[in-house]
Amino acid sequence: MRCPECLSDAVAVREYDFGVCRQTGYHDTGERFRCRACGATGDVDDLVAEGQES
Repeated sequence: MRCPECLSDAVAVREYDFGVCRQTGYHDTGERFRCRACGATGDVDDLVAEGQES
C-alpha cells in the first residue's frame, strides 16, 4: 500500500479503538495510516494499492 499524497510505501498502519461513541451509540474502531515520508494521515481505505497509481 502507498500513501495517496506522495505515493511513498513508507506507511505505518495502526488500529484504533475509541470505544462507544456517545452521540451515535456505535463502537468506534478501525485502522488509520501515517506516511513517514510526507506526514499525511487518513483512513486505511484511502491508501493506494500497488499498481493503481494514476
